[in-house]
Amino acid sequence: MSDNNGFIKSNIMFFLLFISMVSCNNRSNTTVNYNRHSEDYIKQRVESFYCRFNDPSYDENGKKILDNGYNYDSAYCSSRYYALLSRAIDVMDDDDILLDCDHWTDSQDYDDFTCEVDKIENITDSAATVVLSASNWGEEYTVTLSLLYEKDDWYVDDFIKKYGFKSEKAYLNDFIKSKKIWKKK
Repeated sequence: MSDNNGFIKSNIMFFLLFISMVSCNNRSNTTVNYNRHSEDYIKQRVESFYCRFNDPSYDENGKKILDNGYNYDSAYCSSRYYALLSRAIDVMDDDDILLDCDHWTDSQDYDDFTCEVDKIENITDSAATVVLSASNWGEEYTVTLSLLYEKDDWYVDDFIKKYGFKSEKAYLNDFIKSKKIWKKK
């Protein structure tokens, strides 16, 4: 009986070792084939940010249904950008307007907004720039995103504007500073 137990134990150990090797091998193959720093992956990731505009649902009258209840900023922005935005919201007064348009679309009325990734530039281990070709109510323009690689994926770290202030993060920092100075007076 003890020889039989030894045989069973050695087979179980062999089976567990085999399963462990197979699962490690599968993980390593997945990682090798899954390059999150490739242009294709970054494009796919940014397209997922904008799928509510490019692949929307429609109501019975054919009007786009845009999900405005979901917090896209907390889901798709970097932790440092989101912390800065949250801080700016915290220091706002009741009569302040922090952002006068939706930073994702760079527009106020975005029912007709669509976009596509035009180019991806300056890819490093931790940053990339994505330029979107956008269309909204007949106007053609670009939306530029500065991405940060954190938490094993890409997140928007800044919205670069074509007009006015160039960096939304710089604008938010200036807004917070102005509130601190104003409150000291």
